[in-house]
Amino acid sequence: MSTVHACFQFQHPVNPVQIQQMLSASDYWQPDACSYLFSKDSHCSLAKANLFNTRYSYHDFVYHDPQTGSMITANARLDNRNELYRQLALPPEQGEWLSDGQLILQAYLHWGRDCPKYLLGDFAFVIWDESTQSLFAARDPFGVKLLLLSQRDDGVMLSNEPNAFFSSGWLPEKQLEESWLIETLGHFHLPVSKPAYRGMQLLPAAHYLVIDRRGCRQVRYWSLQESSQWAGIDDESLLAEFRSRFQQAVALRLESDYPLGSELSEGLDSNGITGMAATLKPEQDIYTFSYQCVALTEKTQAVWEPTYQPILAMLAMYPNLKPVWVDDEQFTSHESSRLAKVMAGSFCFQSGGLWHSKLAQRQGCRVLLSGWGGDHCVSSYGDFYESELFRARQWRRLQQLLKDKRRRGRGGVPWKGWLNVWLKHFSPALYAWYKLKRPGLERALWQRADHCLVNADYTKQYQGRRHLLHFLKHYQRFYDVKGHHRRELFDIGVEQRLIDSELSARMYRVEMRFPMLDIPLVEMAYNLPSELKIHQGIERYHYRRMIEGLTTQRNQWALKSDVHPPQRENDYEQNLAALKEAFQTMPLLRQYCRLELLEPASIDDQWMVRNIYQKLPYFRYWATQRDLKIVTSD
Repeated sequence: MSTVHACFQFQHPVNPVQIQQMLSASDYWQPDACSYLFSKDSHCSLAKANLFNTRYSYHDFVYHDPQTGSMITANARLDNRNELYRQLALPPEQGEWLSDGQLILQAYLHWGRDCPKYLLGDFAFVIWDESTQSLFAARDPFGVKLLLLSQRDDGVMLSNEPNAFFSSGWLPEKQLEESWLIETLGHFHLPVSKPAYRGMQLLPAAHYLVIDRRGCRQVRYWSLQESSQWAGIDDESLLAEFRSRFQQAVALRLESDYPLGSELSEGLDSNGITGMAATLKPEQDIYTFSYQCVALTEKTQAVWEPTYQPILAMLAMYPNLKPVWVDDEQFTSHESSRLAKVMAGSFCFQSGGLWHSKLAQRQGCRVLLSGWGGDHCVSSYGDFYESELFRARQWRRLQQLLKDKRRRGRGGVPWKGWLNVWLKHFSPALYAWYKLKRPGLERALWQRADHCLVNADYTKQYQGRRHLLHFLKHYQRFYDVKGHHRRELFDIGVEQRLIDSELSARMYRVEMRFPMLDIPLVEMAYNLPSELKIHQGIERYHYRRMIEGLTTQRNQWALKSDVHPPQRENDYEQNLAALKEAFQTMPLLRQYCRLELLEPASIDDQWMVRNIYQKLPYFRYWATQRDLKIVTSD
């Protein structure tokens, strides 16, 4: 894990003080080492702050190639090093001495701008090409690693440390985009992840960027493709290959010179990853982190014991799994407030990874595995298979599927299923209206809009309800399982969650890793037959079969309705009280929000209260910034 920086001044040399100021933005996490280099004419400088956690990281500094004069700074973890050695004709003994950044630079010198297509892993890097006097930057396919940029007439700056743009003086003032603020408060499901401030841009995942004195160009280098590679192969052979790829995805992310940590809930994804990690590393202790890691006591038993039962059963399978529990301490807003400060309020996070990262740091961990993102594709529910069968006129198979789902407890009587799929295909507008009226996600989100805290004038100005209605009408628009995968992977906030996880974990010197976003694994899961994903009405069947023996049978075959999330009675009242107090003291909140809705008789949507409460640390931060300006979006 590293923070990386680049500054390219078109007209004059880069000031070394500015580079030092960029590096100082990482002081809060106490890097193990820092480095920076300048181009031959000093018009470009690359910098890096390192966290050492693997054998390749100890010499992964900003690198200068002596033959070409090119340089690289990289925040990267490569999965296909051996393959790259062969493709680049590097002897393995030489390759073993190359850091991930150096290996990426060799790939760039060999393939040029096509080099990201040959890389597997998590990466964000910037290369200075001395021969073309240009910057080349790229980000991994799902955006596990962040990269931001800011363009001015006289140059460009890139960094994955949001506050570096302000600590260096590149952006002299914080101009908060009003449209971003309205979306953050109203949660109208705008699809694009972006920073809060004008002048700061996000390099999209799966894109590379070329910058020279003539301008800037972004190009997509990867997209999820359909493949017939697995057609005609029997189910058992497919499942065996699927398990092999899953095992490889986990194994590649276990590389660490420090203790390993893994998030563990009662869910399938974290059970599979943690079980596989424990199997692959039987002699190594692996620390697990579950929910808020509250220890079971007489006081907490009523709330947490039903939730913990399947987790404790899973832990009993592996003597090397070491659960981390805390007796009294709880996650507090202090962690979120600190994150808001060190990130200069550039993003507004749910801060889901903060507590686990903090506890992982206490155990000496510098790597934390997460199962997040699995059900977006790899452990898919097989939703929308009904539409596939309907379009293919497979009436008998559709009828049997509807019966099997009802028997499984995941569907109503078959005639209602027929009505649903018929409406969807022959009357999409009526189907969209119907989904807004019946119990379900679409209706819940639309009702939340009625309790939205954003003032009606701002909601209307930025067309919040129109954006939300557009999202809801298109939420069920897909007619096949693959369409559902694409929606979940690319339209429902995956990138934003990954940014949240990376920056939250960095604060505690931890790197988050996501086996379920491994590209070879995702590409195979995407192209598996739909009938293997929902077999005899059993959702996620392919993944359940694949994790045989890695978790308990109860966890392997459990329904989602079998999950018992903790029931904490006082959170709602406490959050509501904190919001009321904040509204009285923060003019920014009063300007944009409707105070009258913060009454128990007016607002009973606990999700909305919790959502706004989680953002309070950012409003407190903005309230302290005298140079903060809110700018109307174009």
